[in-house]
Amino acid sequence: MSLTRRRLLSRSLEVAALALVLLDSTAYFAFLRPLKNRLLEERTRRVGVHLSLLRESKRVNTLQRYVSELPAADAEISQFLEKHIPTRTRAFSTADTLVAQVSQKSGIELTGVAYKPEIASKNPLQWLRIDMDAAGRFNNLMDFLQQLQSGDDFLLFRSFGFEVREDGKLSMHVAADLYLTP
Repeated sequence: MSLTRRRLLSRSLEVAALALVLLDSTAYFAFLRPLKNRLLEERTRRVGVHLSLLRESKRVNTLQRYVSELPAADAEISQFLEKHIPTRTRAFSTADTLVAQVSQKSGIELTGVAYKPEIASKNPLQWLRIDMDAAGRFNNLMDFLQQLQSGDDFLLFRSFGFEVREDGKLSMHVAADLYLTP
């Protein structure tokens, strides 16, 4: 083999090797690397979905356990309420909830609330005296009284009165009896 032929063959092999390297790098960056990234993203998404599925199945199992235990819990709560919570506490809770909800709906400011339980009497109904002081606009105060009177609970107004405070706002004092179901 002559020197020129060797050089020509050597250059041809160099060009072929360079072409193969360029073809290989082009194939890597154009096809293989994006496919690899997509595969990695898909695996990550699949693991995330699997973890979400495990969390949700655990949550479903917990909820199913709660549902299966709910009748027993309801019975225990009812028994506790009947045997352990005094009627007086229930009366205070009912009255406090009623006054708070109605005052919030009517947009008034309660400045004072006092509860006085009934003195032992032969009355079959139990009742609780409520003394309230409130401040606000006249329409809101009247709305407060109307909502108290028209609620589901039997409330009897004993007295109420209006006065103007030092800061110019209208205030009201209400004394009422809340009758509770036996």
